[in-house]
Amino acid sequence: MNKEIFTFIVILAALVTLIQSATIVVEVGSDNKLQFFPNNIKAVTGDSVLFKFVSGNHNVVQSDKADSCEKSNDPNAFQSEVNPPSKEFTVTITQTSGNIWFHCSVDQHCASGMKGAIKVTSNQTSDAIVMPRSFIALSFGTLVSSFISWL
Repeated sequence: MNKEIFTFIVILAALVTLIQSATIVVEVGSDNKLQFFPNNIKAVTGDSVLFKFVSGNHNVVQSDKADSCEKSNDPNAFQSEVNPPSKEFTVTITQTSGNIWFHCSVDQHCASGMKGAIKVTSNQTSDAIVMPRSFIALSFGTLVSSFISWL
C-alpha cells in the first residue's frame, strides 16, 4: 500500500470517529441550585460529557447506584476536583450500555438531591447536539476531493 493511500485511510478513520462522537453539556450548580442540568442524559460509546461548573462549590463523582452518595468502587471511576481550575470536567463514555451514576460529594449536596445519571445506549441516539448530515457530507466530500487533487 503506498503512502498516500495509507494517509487517506488514517484521515478517513479519524473523520469517522469525529463524526460519530459528540459532546453533551451538563451544567453544575445551574441557577445557583444544588443541581446538575440536565441530570438525566442519554449517551453512546465515544460521546463526551462536559460538566461546566457555573456556580457554587461542587464536584462530580461517579457512583455505583442511583441512590448512592458514595464514590464508585470501580478503580477507573471518575471524580473531579471541587470547582476545577478550568471550570470544566470531561468524561468520555467507554462502556457500550447501562447506567453511569454521578453525584456531588461536597457537604450535603448529594443528600439534598444533587445526583444524575447517564444512560448509555447502543442506538446512536444521544442528547448531544449533532451537526446536520448535509454538513458532514459536504465536509467529507470536500476532504475527498482535496485528497484526490493532492494525489
